[in-house]
Amino acid sequence: MPLIKIDDVDFNSEDLTENGKKLLDLIGFVDSKISNLNQEITLKKIAQKSYELELRQLVTKRLK
Repeated sequence: MPLIKIDDVDFNSEDLTENGKKLLDLIGFVDSKISNLNQEITLKKIAQKSYELELRQLVTKRLK
């Protein structure tokens, strides 16, 4: 297993207790979920901007 850094100190993850290894796995799981959520937020912001642009075009077309 790789080295992990906690408070600027490197540890060999193989030296962790079973509980420590489970916690490390949970941290990885949560990091992955956060990354996925950030990607989803980005996609939804892009969709929102697209809808705003389309609405703006409809409104300005109507005003002409």
